[in-house]
Amino acid sequence: LQAVGVACTTRIAVGSCGQSAPTNPAAFQDIVAWRPDRMVHLGDFGYPKNLTTDITTHLDNWSVNSSAPGPQSVQAIGCMDYIVSDHDCNDNGKSENRATFNDSITKVNIEAWRRVVPARMADTESPQHGRWRSDVEGNVRYVKLDTRSIDKTDNTATSTDPRSPASSMLGPVQLAWLEREIDHAVQGRQLIVLYSDCAWNGTSPGPPIPVTYCDKWPSYIYERDRISDYAASRGAQMFIVFGDSHGLQQDDGTNEKNGFASICCGPLDMELHMHYQDSYQWSYPHDVPEHAGPYRFAQQYQRLTITQERDSTVITVRADARDCSPAVAGTPFTVRTMTKSYTL
Repeated sequence: LQAVGVACTTRIAVGSCGQSAPTNPAAFQDIVAWRPDRMVHLGDFGYPKNLTTDITTHLDNWSVNSSAPGPQSVQAIGCMDYIVSDHDCNDNGKSENRATFNDSITKVNIEAWRRVVPARMADTESPQHGRWRSDVEGNVRYVKLDTRSIDKTDNTATSTDPRSPASSMLGPVQLAWLEREIDHAVQGRQLIVLYSDCAWNGTSPGPPIPVTYCDKWPSYIYERDRISDYAASRGAQMFIVFGDSHGLQQDDGTNEKNGFASICCGPLDMELHMHYQDSYQWSYPHDVPEHAGPYRFAQQYQRLTITQERDSTVITVRADARDCSPAVAGTPFTVRTMTKSYTL
């Protein structure tokens, strides 16, 4: 990381959702050619079907995926940071994707992370409940949530309304930590880049909430709005980055309650599907039907270039949405660019 408080430019490749044996490594190849300062993988780092309460199943999964050619090529030129998503930390050998709530397999996954993943955990509880953490580089605070902690409430068992205060994505400890991080960013005159593995904007149907919608922020609207309102009330500047959905999205804040911009990054190598396409200014490809099967295997990610010039109070975030699929074009290209400027 570059020095705290010193104006700098940071280039970050952000993606999610890639098979351990990719059908095409074009996105990883494009990332390596760009040579960013680091890559942030927002989860679904492979799709194991054998995760159990045996910790070796989790350790083996990370070993297999870390040794795959795509991640290896990125780590050969720098750092690949990592945030877990649903397929990373629970048993997905079922007919449909299982959401991850407070269960024994997720608890073992957190212990496996504590043992082998070289990333800090800010949680001071014992045993630790999740993998949330933050870093500061220049005048940017990168806040990394864990929406798969054991404190997340099950909104399917209780058919919770998406707007109910009875359900929580983060749990009380992580939520309090996030509010402190927002306060620190405001006090330090820092831009917040908020990493979350799953979709931010939109409204889930229900109750009852369908299984495929249940683990996204639109199924926890009360808490999502509380976070957004808290950041706005403190005068925070925030840019939200997420994955999990299989497609590229960008929104300059038009569809967010308090005007915070957001982007969806992925998939690195999976079939396309997206909820909440009408909750973003731009979705690519547009009108991908849900559960339509492999429309095409996509190799997509987003490039973040975060720039603050010396003696300037302005930070500019440029997001370049990249499509690297040979099914679309023989050469990777930028589909859309969104630029946001923040005065600290």
